[in-house]
Amino acid sequence: MSKWVDEEKYNDFAGKKEQEKEKQESGEGQQGFAKKFRPSMGSAEKPKEYEIRFLPDTDGIFYEEYFYHGFYVGESFKFIGCEKNKGLDKYCPWCGITQILYQGSANDKKKAGDYKRKNRYVGNVYVIDDPRDATIENPEYKNSKSVRLYEFPATVETKLKKEVTDNKNGYGLAVFDPENGYSMLLSIGAKKADANKKVWPDYDQTMFARRQSSIADGAELEEIMAQRYSLGDFIEALMITPDAHRELLKSEMVYEDVERDFELKLGGFNKLTTKDEPAKEPAKAFDPNQNVPPVESKPDMGDDTPTYGAPPPKTPYPIQYGDDMVVDSTGSSALSEDDALLASLRDL
Repeated sequence: MSKWVDEEKYNDFAGKKEQEKEKQESGEGQQGFAKKFRPSMGSAEKPKEYEIRFLPDTDGIFYEEYFYHGFYVGESFKFIGCEKNKGLDKYCPWCGITQILYQGSANDKKKAGDYKRKNRYVGNVYVIDDPRDATIENPEYKNSKSVRLYEFPATVETKLKKEVTDNKNGYGLAVFDPENGYSMLLSIGAKKADANKKVWPDYDQTMFARRQSSIADGAELEEIMAQRYSLGDFIEALMITPDAHRELLKSEMVYEDVERDFELKLGGFNKLTTKDEPAKEPAKAFDPNQNVPPVESKPDMGDDTPTYGAPPPKTPYPIQYGDDMVVDSTGSSALSEDDALLASLRDL
């Protein structure tokens, strides 16, 4: 052994890395509060096989679909919940920038592929058997005989949904029953490498057990069911604040492309600052107790002339003032006083 390598320190280092590997395989500590079940794939010739039982969550929800955006920022991978988790009608800046970039250059389209919305399914599972446990020494990091959150792809959800929707031959509710239910025999092989030499997992041989069974009974079952997680809390933990969205958009230098929609729909009107649209001061509420200056009235011009500032008299139609005619409030017409005097002089 070279003098430049300290064997004792290396053994400590290797031991820590082994623990990190065990933690990663067990899913411990991921997503802040939940232990995850992250099955790995085998080979095309020898798939890895797991036995799990799906369980309803603490609110009785069997499993949920959720949306997310996952992409690299430098060497750090960002995994954030999509705002569409709050409703498909909600505004999401990452969905917005994806639509914009897909209309651009080849590089823009590639970036859009990184930002685009993706979906997963998540549910509680009781891990009955995990073949990887045989290589894990620390029992704390073993998956078997524990409740985990399982984030699974659409290929697994299709097999689960078939049992739920097939009213004739499907197992229905029993696939979620811990006492008299059916376990999923999760088989993960490997497909042939694609054009980019990427190997994808193969779930084709996954099926449900043919016989009903109980994962436990009595107090042991109660203890197992107490380990379940809330799916709503899990999805909520994926979401980030508008300020965090804004900072991440700026770091990716795409904020200006979605600034207007972002601030109007997610960030708040008060955050929108443009040169041609300065922020307006909010209108002051009317205070009935404030001092209002008196209205100056004009001199009284007669009984049929409304005082300035007062409402006009109610008439069948508006009072009209012609050159020599006055229409009174009753609608009848009469000669003016001057015309009447001239008429009487002509009669003399």
